[in-house]
Amino acid sequence: MSLMTSADIQAQARGLLARDRVGQAVRLALDHGLDDLAAELLAHGWVGMVCGAAEFEGFFEAIERIGSQRYRHWPQLEAASIYALTMQLHLRIAALRLDELEQRVPALLRENRSFLVEHQRAPFDRPDPRDGMYSWIAMMRVAQAAFGGHSEQTLQLAADWRTRFARAPDHEFATVAVNEALALSMLDRTREAEREALAALRIFRRVRFEHGMVSAAVCAGCMKALSGRVNDAAALLDAAFDEAAPRLAQAPETRASLDVARNFTAFERGDIEAALADAMDRIEGRRPSPRLPVMLLIDRFVAARALMALGRAHQAAALLARPDLERPAGDWRFWDQLLTLERVRVAAVCGDYSGIDGPPDVLALLKLLTLAQRNPSAIALAALRKMVREAEDRQQESRLFMALLMKARVEQHTGNSLQARRSVTRLITAPMLRERLGSLASLAPALQPMFGDALRGLLEASGNRDERLLRLARLTGVAVEAAAEAGAPAEPLSPREEQIGAALLEGLSNRQIAQRIHLSEQTVRWHLWKLFQKLGVSNRLGAAQRLSSRRPN
Repeated sequence: MSLMTSADIQAQARGLLARDRVGQAVRLALDHGLDDLAAELLAHGWVGMVCGAAEFEGFFEAIERIGSQRYRHWPQLEAASIYALTMQLHLRIAALRLDELEQRVPALLRENRSFLVEHQRAPFDRPDPRDGMYSWIAMMRVAQAAFGGHSEQTLQLAADWRTRFARAPDHEFATVAVNEALALSMLDRTREAEREALAALRIFRRVRFEHGMVSAAVCAGCMKALSGRVNDAAALLDAAFDEAAPRLAQAPETRASLDVARNFTAFERGDIEAALADAMDRIEGRRPSPRLPVMLLIDRFVAARALMALGRAHQAAALLARPDLERPAGDWRFWDQLLTLERVRVAAVCGDYSGIDGPPDVLALLKLLTLAQRNPSAIALAALRKMVREAEDRQQESRLFMALLMKARVEQHTGNSLQARRSVTRLITAPMLRERLGSLASLAPALQPMFGDALRGLLEASGNRDERLLRLARLTGVAVEAAAEAGAPAEPLSPREEQIGAALLEGLSNRQIAQRIHLSEQTVRWHLWKLFQKLGVSNRLGAAQRLSSRRPN
């Protein structure tokens, strides 16, 4: 039997709240029948619970247990519920709730009440409650439009917000800028999106808002990678990890978004098997996974492309067809289209478009690719050439991948092997694809032997000194002359790489290696990737064979 008094419970719960352990504080109050205290704690701590740790299920469960009467007494909880619904992509419900809350603002002002919270990590604090509440509502409308894939509407709402709230604090401008960057990326304006995200990142760094820092860094990093600057993207994301991750122990979803983006760049740099394992850990629930749609899709795209690079295209198609991407009906239109485009990409490698459906522009693309496959002709080639030009002009990397892939196939089927090889060469050297070794490797199995011929030709033209092309050859299993391999500088292994190599020869897993030498699994994967590059291999088996041959007899 507990001897704790009501005062003891209140003191303990408020202590948990002060340490950002909001969920525990609220559950403690509810479990002891202190529903009013639970409502007060949740109203004051929702930022730490929803913005930080992203305990969405726990938040909604607490709201239900508190009851509608107390919920209406705390407008902060209404605002928190709208934010959580938006983050979970329940956009229609969130928009209706936002309309209702906006209608209540005059009454709240007359009662000298507000739904803004005083919290060091809250991105919506303002000294004037009236301006603050209307600014928050307007920013939520920007976020809802962005998450719903309404890019033009997002940009217009953001412009209206900037005009109406020109004297808002800098961190509010940064919050709007991240949503603008997302909208610009949907319009394939990646350079503009990158600039907006970098500007937001500088502000969030200055005000030390870690959640915002990670969101802006992830957006900017993904834009750099999509425009072909994978190494720059990896450096930016690594710096964000070093700076923000230590402060994100209570924010697993925010940390997971950063992990997803870093894994994307690792895949594109050629760490294919490790990237596949990392993405599948999140997909299967073995590691925390972010809820934002673009992050969910990046994990699946990385896993699917890695499977294709490993010659398992049908497994990639099955992965993208799985019904485990939970989404509210009608609220994920843009993201559904993005997922369909990736399914088309895999189908182009497999040569099977059955069962794929989507919006009109996707259906038009499917019709074109089906025509090109079934009836390779000059008509199909003309349409694919137009698609290539448009994809290059608009910086649409997914469509460029597919157009050049199908163009090369049609040219090969019509007997124009020289032009087919030129198309593959164009694919390998396209500026927006140049550093994206993982994605290039994902298409190689569908383009052999043209891919190997084109790659060897590029290596000969470079004097066998292009390290990027040599790495791509290793990843895709393209045989390269000994002279080409000799052109790559032989780097000595670092002491840490020697240590990990020795553990690899013992057959230890990444987890076992991490435990032995007291590193994180992510750091072990990074060292393994560096080890693979220095040894000129693409997987653990190749590394073990190369390390064994280096040992003295």
